[in-house]
Amino acid sequence: MKTNDQITQPTLMADGLAIYHIGQGEPLFLMPYPHASASAPTVDTKLATLLASLPRQILTFDPPGAYSSTRSGRADLPEMLNCALETLNVCQISETIDVIGHSMSGLCALALAIEHPERVRRLVLVGSVSGFPAVRRWSIPHNWRWCRDREYWQVLWWGFRLFIGWNNHVSNTFSVSAANSFAGLCQNLSRLPAYRSISNGYGDQLCLIKTNEPHR
Repeated sequence: MKTNDQITQPTLMADGLAIYHIGQGEPLFLMPYPHASASAPTVDTKLATLLASLPRQILTFDPPGAYSSTRSGRADLPEMLNCALETLNVCQISETIDVIGHSMSGLCALALAIEHPERVRRLVLVGSVSGFPAVRRWSIPHNWRWCRDREYWQVLWWGFRLFIGWNNHVSNTFSVSAANSFAGLCQNLSRLPAYRSISNGYGDQLCLIKTNEPHR
């Protein structure tokens, strides 16, 4: 893992939002992990390095309140989508663009394709799930009980601290990830009409969605 002195510096800052574009070639938008749900900025992940070597020009951002972004964060799904659109606009991307999301950022990438299909040419979800039914089916043991899970209560506590302003996105990345990304993003995403029809999906490791075709 890179230290704070080694992380990639933003290409530009837009009203406190750290925006990056690395590599050469056709632009590709890499949705960041929501609200610091990782130990390093998305631009410094192995996935970003791999995509830049294709070669593709990778566009991404640090969510508000995380890493190099100094903008105050709301920690919700609309904020992630607005920042994604802002990044594309600042980078002068007017045409549709390929979008990729990994793990929890896949939920944000999926929401971007549903809410703004005019901006997304192709959607690639890597190691993502489509919602809680898929997580319950494949990732959570059937004997799991939230009331007996110490980490569950720890996650709620740090999420509450973040909500009332006692904490920040970077100091407790795991807790922020689970409290805001899993609960908040899934809840917000499930309200989208187009999402309800696919929320019982199995979360394939690689899913390609052509957004110019009607959702089934």
